[in-house]
Amino acid sequence: MAYRILLVFGLVATFAGAALPSCAQPASDTQVVFDAPPPKRDAAEDGLLALDRGIYDKVAQAKTNADFAKVERELKLIMSHVPTEFRLYEDYKGQLVVRADREIGMPIAAAMAKDLPKTDPPGPVKVSFEPNVYGFAALALSSLALERKDTEAALSVLNVGASIQPDNAKMVEARARALATLGRLPEALRAYAAWTRNYPVQAELNPADTALMWRGMGSVLVEQKQYDDAKESYESALKLVPGDPTTLAALQRVEQLRVSAPPTAN
Repeated sequence: MAYRILLVFGLVATFAGAALPSCAQPASDTQVVFDAPPPKRDAAEDGLLALDRGIYDKVAQAKTNADFAKVERELKLIMSHVPTEFRLYEDYKGQLVVRADREIGMPIAAAMAKDLPKTDPPGPVKVSFEPNVYGFAALALSSLALERKDTEAALSVLNVGASIQPDNAKMVEARARALATLGRLPEALRAYAAWTRNYPVQAELNPADTALMWRGMGSVLVEQKQYDDAKESYESALKLVPGDPTTLAALQRVEQLRVSAPPTAN
C-alpha cells in the first residue's frame, strides 16, 4: 500500500534509513526520511511536553473505561497543559511530526511532504513520530464521561481535543456524535463534512476514517428525516469500506424508512 501510494505522489522515500530500491524510485526532487530525531523546540515548550509525555508513558496502556477511571487524575493533569495546537500531522519548521498510528501515518506523511515549503539549502523532508499525548487523554476522558451518561462533559473535553487536533478523525467523529446526541444536529453535520473537506490527503489515504465520517453524516440525516441524502452518505461509506456490516445495516434501515415515509408535497 505505501509503495503504491508513494508512486502516485511521485516521491522518493527513505523508510527507517533504508531507501526504496532504485527501480521503485520515481523521478522527483522530494525525499522523505522517516524516523528522524524529534525537532528542537523552545525550552518551555519542550519541558512541558516532556512532563506530559512522562505522565502519558505511565497511563498509555489504559484501554478500557475501567482503566481510564484508575488514571483519571493523570489524564486530567495532561489536559490541563494542552497547547494551542497539537495536530496529528504537524509541520514544525519544515519537519513533519506525526502523532498518528504508524501504519496509517507513513503514507499520509509521504504524501504531505511534497507540499511542504522547500528548505534552503535543499534537503530531504524529515519525518519523526511521537505519541499523541493530548489526543489520547481527550479521547479517554470523553469515553469515561460518556459511560457515565454525561454527554455535556464529554463534549466539553472533545471541544478542547478538536480545537488542538482538528485533523484527528476519531476526535472529530466523537465530537460530532456527542453533538448529535445532544440534539445539535446541524452542528454535528457540519463537523463531519468539514473534516472530509479540510483534510483531503487523510480522507483519501485513510478510507476507514473517511467512511466513519460518511456513516456519521448518514445517521444525522436520518434523524433529520432526509432519507435520500442519508442513503447517499451510507453508499459513500460503503464505497470506501465495502461490505462493512454496520454500514450495510444502516443502509437497510434507511431503505425501510424511505419506503414507509409519507410522500412529500409538491
